[in-house]
Amino acid sequence: MKRTVKPLRRALGVSWLLILAGAALALIGALLWRAGASGAGMALVWAALAAVPAGVVFHLVKVRCPACGHSLAGSRPLPDTCPRCGQPLREEEKNP
Repeated sequence: MKRTVKPLRRALGVSWLLILAGAALALIGALLWRAGASGAGMALVWAALAAVPAGVVFHLVKVRCPACGHSLAGSRPLPDTCPRCGQPLREEEKNP
């Protein structure tokens, strides 16, 4: 059974969590703003405007090959080896 190297997988999860949380904040903020709660709605929209770019930047900085630093941002799903250096990105699970 293969599994992704943990730091790379964690970085991928954190970046997507930030992006999706920002999108959810924007949606909730827009709904609150339309409902008349303009202060709370705008606060959530501003929070979304911070979370989404933070998630994108985090993704671009942290989702990289551990060996050569090549960005894996456009790779879906995460490849087994780095497209640049060929270093395996997945490790065999060790049986105890």
